[in-house]
Amino acid sequence: MRYPIPQRLRLPLFLIALVLTIVISLYMNSRPLRPYTIVGFEFAGDWSRAEIIVNAWRDASTVGVDYLANAGFSLSVDNAWIPCYATAISLACALATGALKGRRWWIILGFALAWAAWAAGIFDWIENAMLSQVLTTLTTDTAASIEAAPAIAAICAAIKFGLVGLGLLYALVGLVIWLGGRLART
Repeated sequence: MRYPIPQRLRLPLFLIALVLTIVISLYMNSRPLRPYTIVGFEFAGDWSRAEIIVNAWRDASTVGVDYLANAGFSLSVDNAWIPCYATAISLACALATGALKGRRWWIILGFALAWAAWAAGIFDWIENAMLSQVLTTLTTDTAASIEAAPAIAAICAAIKFGLVGLGLLYALVGLVIWLGGRLART
């Protein structure tokens, strides 16, 4: 399958996606979560652990700091952040293939990881839907409509972080090879 973004647009779109990723990340992290992070909630894995985290957020909340609201805010903003970071990583992988000319399997891997970055985003959206279900269920006395929601969220989080990590590693290797080639020419 061919990569959908033309070569000439990759660097400018990467830079735009990277800036948006950083800006939205800073905004998303402007509201703290204590004593557990959102990543801890992502990996809760079952209702009892999720309930411990939600109760800890509720208990730690004070006047002016509502950690439950901050968790909901984080999930909402994350939905806007997903296409930015997924596209930035995808384009970073696609750009890194340029440093690996003549290494056919590395180039194939790079484009596979470029597509996988967008798949990571899809897993992140599924994870967020499940976490929203868990948060709503545990804060509003409603029955869970998806009993496996915490487990689904944890599985999606693991897949997401794995794909993102592989994409970032590939992009970093491409950057190091590109910089090495530039330094060797000077």
